[in-house]
Amino acid sequence: MEHKQEPGGLTEGQGVGIVVAIIGVSVFLIGLIGLFVM
Repeated sequence: MEHKQEPGGLTEGQGVGIVVAIIGVSVFLIGLIGLFVM
């Protein structure tokens, strides 16, 4: 299964990577806020 890069668009793998990165940053920030609040 190969994902070919399409001009002007993201591949499925890149899209998933971006979503995972956003979720990771969100969890990290929530964790920091939780530590400061406690």
